[in-house]
Amino acid sequence: ASGKELGVRLDEPLPMASTCKVPILVAAYAEAHSGRLDLDERIAFGPSDRCLGSGLLNYFTPGLCPTYRDLLLLMITISDNAATDMVLRRIPPAVVTALMREYGLNCISVDRCIGDLIGDILAAMDPRFTHLAFDAWKSLSETDPDLHHIGQDLDRNREAVNFAAADRDVASVRDMARLLALIAEDAIVSPAMCAEMRDVLNRQQLNTRLPRDLPPFVRFPHKTGTLGSGAVVNDVGILYIGDVPAASIAVLSRDVRSPIHQTCGVIAAIGRTVYDYYSQKELQQ
Repeated sequence: ASGKELGVRLDEPLPMASTCKVPILVAAYAEAHSGRLDLDERIAFGPSDRCLGSGLLNYFTPGLCPTYRDLLLLMITISDNAATDMVLRRIPPAVVTALMREYGLNCISVDRCIGDLIGDILAAMDPRFTHLAFDAWKSLSETDPDLHHIGQDLDRNREAVNFAAADRDVASVRDMARLLALIAEDAIVSPAMCAEMRDVLNRQQLNTRLPRDLPPFVRFPHKTGTLGSGAVVNDVGILYIGDVPAASIAVLSRDVRSPIHQTCGVIAAIGRTVYDYYSQKELQQ
């Protein structure tokens, strides 16, 4: 709210990983606000909608018909990749990026669906993974010992992520934090839509990073992102002191070499440091 900024490498394009789901969320609500998307429209989930990576839809019985609102909730709260790509089939990546440009966020680019992003990473690890659908990838990685070993090689994971996510699906820390500030301040799409987006982000289930060491009941709507089993470990969100948004925080990374639990600890310390600063400031007023 103050307009003050503090950060490191604020304008460097860095892989968003699943924090890209924040601009996708904004684009979906923008489409709904314009009347081009009905968030309560139901869409059938079938076997071809399965997607590599995180989420639960892959393991649900085909035939489920969630609404777009349901898909957005799954996309944010458990980082469901299948749900995300079902949304992106309705709102292509180029539309998401164009909306970011409308708001002056020139360093946020959504270039691929999640399935293609993960597919490019896997193909960079081994050509045998190229253009595999979910079931084929699962079968191959489980039955071929060599590919199973490759999939668990952290150095190979990191190199593949560095290659496949070098300059696509990236954002700067500054622009990601600005996007969160717009959501916090009711300044993007509409105040009512911002309130709904904050509610979705506040239902986040993956809380081992920025909010991990915060006191109970501190409000911190946020979205995590991970690639390559820890080569990219991100978290972005809005810190509230009481009912007031105090700061938007964005932690983006690349080529991380520490074990993921250590990286999460560092990110948690960032969240606690920012909280301590603003909570003390509130007490002094």
